[in-house]
Amino acid sequence: MRPLRVLSCAFAVTAALFASDKAKASGTLVLDGDSIAVGQGAPPGSQLADQIATRLGFHGKVAVVGRSGSPVSERVRLFEQNITPLRDPRASPNVIFFHGGDNDIALGSDARQTYAQLSKYIEMAHAEGWKIIVSTELPRFDFSPAMQGELNLYNRLVRENAGKADGVADFASDPTLGGPQHRHDPEFYTPDGIHPTARGYAILADLAEAQLASYLK
Repeated sequence: MRPLRVLSCAFAVTAALFASDKAKASGTLVLDGDSIAVGQGAPPGSQLADQIATRLGFHGKVAVVGRSGSPVSERVRLFEQNITPLRDPRASPNVIFFHGGDNDIALGSDARQTYAQLSKYIEMAHAEGWKIIVSTELPRFDFSPAMQGELNLYNRLVRENAGKADGVADFASDPTLGGPQHRHDPEFYTPDGIHPTARGYAILADLAEAQLASYLK
């Protein structure tokens, strides 16, 4: 069966639902956040959601509800609209993978304000019975030194995990995608130096898999 893609124009947010042909499939994996969560830069079939599901052998429902350029604060605002309807209380597991934060800082929020929004999102997810894995942000070499400093602090707060996410995928720790030396290498990054290629997303999917495996395998 070919993947089913459902588009929702509400608040200009696109949702993609991929239904498996395996009758025994159960549970939901949701990717929320910004353009990295969406998989911008890679063709369909090689985006972050696709590669995570493939690595885990997950045959439940996979929903991608993020939006390019979206800050964490917007994902909090849209939680009840985008996330709440996707949880199936009769199925298990129900897991969110969340990636975001750099857009908040780009829009003027500092690290602690941004992490406070992420903590609120985690709290909302847990209140509904979701498991939630969050990730650190890749460095933004287009940021000013002050903004990159805030992003580094945000990543530190994500790692410390005071918001009590169920796991942290440390994308920023990867020496290939996290360092400046490969930002203009077309094997790993698109020409903007921000969004990974399919090969780059494969690296991120490996890091995500390590945190998601205990819930989705």
